Amino acid sequence: MENKFQVVAKELNSLLGLDPAIDETLTDEEITGKIKEAVLLIEKGDKLSQDSVGVLVEMGFTEHMTACGLIKVKKARAEKAPGGVAVQKDAFGYRIGTKTSDIAADMLTGNFTMSEIKAKYNDTYYSIIRKMKECGYVVTTNESKKIIVTKG
Repeated sequence: MENKFQVVAKELNSLLGLDPAIDETLTDEEITGKIKEAVLLIEKGDKLSQDSVGVLVEMGFTEHMTACGLIKVKKARAEKAPGGVAVQKDAFGYRIGTKTSDIAADMLTGNFTMSEIKAKYNDTYYSIIRKMKECGYVVTTNESKKIIVTKG
């Protein structure tokens, strides 16, 4: 019974007309070396079985298989706001134009105290500071209790 590498070798031999053909009696290590050389000859429009494509993906050729049109990568759908409009997000993942996004932008513009944020927005919004830290920003406090946010 043929193993998966022998099946791929046989299919590549047939598809590409390899001369010399990959010897299907080689050891798995030897045959995979030959497959790695031959797989780069696959072009857009060539047809391979899904089993062979799966083996080649396991071997690390996902990008090449995608470029040749043998596998399709699903694109992530953009999040949509009510009304079907695509949503834009800021560096912290907040929807642009929302109060939370505006507060985060305010916090990035300079020194502030939590009292100033509370006076302006009626809350302290420590969750935004945690999110900033998660996104790689450094949040420090100086001697006058001003909070300083810098890119880490």
